[in-house]
Amino acid sequence: MKIRTKIFTTLLPLIILPAIGVAYVAYFALESTSTALLYKEANVLLEQVAASEKALLSSAKSQALMLSADPIVKSYAKTSSDYERYRILQPTLNKTFESLAAHYPFFLSAAIVTDDGIVDFVFPPDDNSQQDLTNILQESEVLVSDSSSKVNALVARDSLGRNALFLVKNLTQSQSSGGYYLVIKQSLHRLELQTKQTEIAELGRLAYVDSGGNPIFPYTETWMKDDLSATVLEKLIQQSDGQSVAKRVNGNKYILTWRAIENGLNVISVLPEGVLNKTLNGLVLKVAAVTGAIIFVTYFFVYLAISHNIIRPILRLKSLMIKFQDENSKSVVAPNQDELAELTRAFNDMADHLEKSHKTIQHLASYDTLTGLPNRQTFKELLTKAIGRAHRDETTLAILCVDIDNFKWVNDTFGHDKGDELIQVMSQRLIERIRLEDTLSRPSPDGVVSQVLGRFGGDEFFILLERVSKSYQSTVVARRILNEISKPLTIDDKEIFVTGSIGITMFPHDGNDPELLLRNADAAMYSAKKDEKNSYQFFTRTMNESAQKKLMLENSLRKAIETDEFELYYQPQVCARTGKIKGAEALIRWNSEEHGMVFPDLFIPLAEETGLIKDLGRWVIFTACKQNKAWIEAGYRPIKVSVNLSAKQLTGPHPGQVIHDVLEQTGLAAKYLELEITESSLMADEAGAINLLSDVRKIGVSVALDDFGTGYSSLSYLRKFPLDILKIDRAFVRDLDESKQAQVIAKSIISMAHGLSLTTVAEGVETVEHLKYMQDNDVDIIQGYYFCRPVPAADFEKMLIENKQFDTSTLGS
Repeated sequence: MKIRTKIFTTLLPLIILPAIGVAYVAYFALESTSTALLYKEANVLLEQVAASEKALLSSAKSQALMLSADPIVKSYAKTSSDYERYRILQPTLNKTFESLAAHYPFFLSAAIVTDDGIVDFVFPPDDNSQQDLTNILQESEVLVSDSSSKVNALVARDSLGRNALFLVKNLTQSQSSGGYYLVIKQSLHRLELQTKQTEIAELGRLAYVDSGGNPIFPYTETWMKDDLSATVLEKLIQQSDGQSVAKRVNGNKYILTWRAIENGLNVISVLPEGVLNKTLNGLVLKVAAVTGAIIFVTYFFVYLAISHNIIRPILRLKSLMIKFQDENSKSVVAPNQDELAELTRAFNDMADHLEKSHKTIQHLASYDTLTGLPNRQTFKELLTKAIGRAHRDETTLAILCVDIDNFKWVNDTFGHDKGDELIQVMSQRLIERIRLEDTLSRPSPDGVVSQVLGRFGGDEFFILLERVSKSYQSTVVARRILNEISKPLTIDDKEIFVTGSIGITMFPHDGNDPELLLRNADAAMYSAKKDEKNSYQFFTRTMNESAQKKLMLENSLRKAIETDEFELYYQPQVCARTGKIKGAEALIRWNSEEHGMVFPDLFIPLAEETGLIKDLGRWVIFTACKQNKAWIEAGYRPIKVSVNLSAKQLTGPHPGQVIHDVLEQTGLAAKYLELEITESSLMADEAGAINLLSDVRKIGVSVALDDFGTGYSSLSYLRKFPLDILKIDRAFVRDLDESKQAQVIAKSIISMAHGLSLTTVAEGVETVEHLKYMQDNDVDIIQGYYFCRPVPAADFEKMLIENKQFDTSTLGS
């Protein structure tokens, strides 16, 4: 009869229960299995440690018994003559204990004490711990009138903070008073070494504590004091029976196991939760099959323990599995053709799958998923090795940072999937079209990777060139790369053109650290992008300083949003005919604690670049609406307050929701809010702008086109977008006195706006001539220094209180 049949007919109940348990663990509680393994490992380890320590303690007690039987020691305890005790026996005792100290490295001292804890004799003679010994023995219960062979043990701490093992043996045969005890003090240094050296599942730790849960060794105090206080451990010792328990302290979960070794000495294993993290990844069924097979073989082995044909294959299979775990063997050879062979094949299948999964994960962690090029971490590792070779060979390296100038435009215009397509095309161009000896990872004849092309994410590529004898060689590569990037490519049947910017840094001239060199190349690239796109720049020290200043300003900007360092100023918008205040433009100001007053043209672009503009923009809208609502509730004549929107605020699934939320939170009527959007913002996301402007106009918010006349498609915007107000760019107003062309353009803009029933606002009016020209051409609203500079809210409120009316007369001009 087959083994399978025998088991199912004789041990069916024993198989079903474990099988159900294993299946449950495999399918629904893999974490519980990991915890059980931890419990088992902790218990086994502690059993071994406790057994070892108890054996050594037993040996120490035997040593104490042997020493207590020494004739000199017995004579010292029995004699009633002080002369014999102190003059004759003590010198001999010193030699006895001196010999003991020479042969036992953990021996610290020995003493003979009275039954009331008074030290009568101590070795070494110059030992100054007599009072410590007296205090320890009097406070403990180890001094008992026991004339048997029992040796009591105690772990206690002396005045120097050192823990030691005290062995106490009654030297007196009678139960009367006046008895003596032999006390041997031994070092616990061996335990401390074991605490430091013992590893439990890689992240676990071993600690020795006293009955109160206090660490025996200072080494363990540092990592136990935060979560595992003495109170927690004392409760563990008092409440548990030595089995492993899971305990959550301060949000951290630990698996704790303890064993008592002797009076005042306990050993505890501490394992953090999640030491073993295993992933299923489609292996649940195979794991369940292997587990079931192991249970099957295990039960069969127990039932037929005397069967030589079963024991040997199981032990062989176990040995091979351990070898696979320790040495990562490729496969396990099946010992025969029975059920164990099936188990072996299942194990091999699982091992192969694990190996493939490991390789896949390793590749994903090391290479860019979009292009297959080395990612930042891998590139940095290769750069580190290249620096080592360059140090050894005294050669020069060049690191090039390549960035696609128009990548954001492609993403915004064609979508992110087309942006990914662009990145793939560019990576292939760099791989296939540029000479491999310049750029691509290719092993040299000796197997050393000498050149590397990598992608760091987004549109940034990094190139490593080794053995660059002259700096111009890197410029040859840079020019070739720029030419490749600038070649046209087709996306959605449309031919588009992009350019690149390249930063170059040299080793060892610009630095020795890989991270520093990467930052230098990045800074040089940004300098090339800023100065002239489709170009390359070598790194200079001033670039690093500029990058540091930019980083400091960015950090300050992030903090400023949290610490409320911003303030809104308001510039009146005045009726061109009556001089009455019709509205105000809210303008943000930053009074930084670190940098002083920072101009908007410095921090606004930085906020847009870092993505902080959305938080900052929402703060501006909320603050302006809240302030205007307060002015209206104060009884002042209602006015509109206008705020500027950036291109970033037009993005997202519901860009108008912020406006709705702010109006609802502040209670401001929509008709008292005006949104200003520039032509460049409209170009960045036309669809988003149309959705936002249409949405807010439905609820009564006015929309103004700011800086009109400076964009590429100004006239088309008037047709496409829902607008209420046209703001003439200050550049045309500024040049009115000197340029006839500016006058014609300004007049045409005003006439066209009126023809489209749009309100006109002239920005930058600074002179009476500017005012007169605008009045003569029927501009509706005037804004500029001629009437008032932007002022804080308190100063603007004074104008509202006074119902201020500006003088619009130009009779003297």
